[in-house]
Amino acid sequence: MNIVVFHKQEENERLKRFTEQVEDMEKVYLASNLLSCGFEDMLKVKQAIDRTIALLESIAFPRRPHISAIYFSDNGQLVCDWKLSALGWELVLINGEPTNPFVAEAQLKLWHTYNTTRVS
Repeated sequence: MNIVVFHKQEENERLKRFTEQVEDMEKVYLASNLLSCGFEDMLKVKQAIDRTIALLESIAFPRRPHISAIYFSDNGQLVCDWKLSALGWELVLINGEPTNPFVAEAQLKLWHTYNTTRVS
């Protein structure tokens, strides 16, 4: 006698939704807050986000736990912002325009951390 075990798709979907909700709790930063870090406008923020997404995709690193779009209404206009994890925030920051002092400082900090911790 053969026994066939069926997995309910519904349970897999519940687990996926639960995992996504936990990931969303880790995203505590808004990309629009980068405007207070020397980013000129949301177009510059979006360009840094696009570079960060390209970086993550190039190494098959999961994006969703670190960057996700959110939409809301502001005076009848649909507005897009991005929720970021701590890693997402740092990656977007270092992928900004290097002429931005906040970006340059973050890039140098990253280099210094790498340079002082790498094995010779």
